[in-house]
Amino acid sequence: MQIINSIDLWTEQYENQYECFNGAFVDGFENNKIAFDEYKIIKNCNCTITVNNPNINISNKHSAIVFYKNEKPIRLMVINKDTDIDKCINIALKQYFNTAILQDFYNKIKIKSTEIDMKEPPIFSNIYIAKEIDVGSCDRWRLLYNMLKR
Repeated sequence: MQIINSIDLWTEQYENQYECFNGAFVDGFENNKIAFDEYKIIKNCNCTITVNNPNINISNKHSAIVFYKNEKPIRLMVINKDTDIDKCINIALKQYFNTAILQDFYNKIKIKSTEIDMKEPPIFSNIYIAKEIDVGSCDRWRLLYNMLKR
C-alpha cells in the first residue's frame, strides 16, 4: 500500500455540483501542460471525512475520482452519494477548452478512464449538508480565479 501525504483535493459541496467536476477535469491543462493521463471513477465507496476543527463542516462522501499522472495519484475528488456522476462527467467533458471540446482534447492525448464499483453500504456522518463548506486545494492563481468566478 502506498501512503499519499499530499494531493490536490476537490470536495463536492452539494449533489450534482457540476462546477466542481468542470474544474477538476480541466484544471492544469493550460499552457500545453498535461495535468493527468488517467482517472478512475470509484463508485459506492466510503470516504470518511474527519477534521480537527468543529467549524469545518464536510460530510462523508460515497464516491471518488482519482486522477493519475504516470501511475501516481495527483488529484482526488470526493463525491456525494446521490450525485449523478456520469451526467456530471459528461457535462465536464463537453465544456470548451482552448478551441475545442474537452473530450476531443482527452481523446487526442489518450487519457484513460476506468470505473470501479466497491458496492459498500454508505456510512453517513452527522454533518448537516446544507451547512457544508466548499473545500478545495488551491495553489495556483488561475485555479483560484476559476473557483472565485463561479
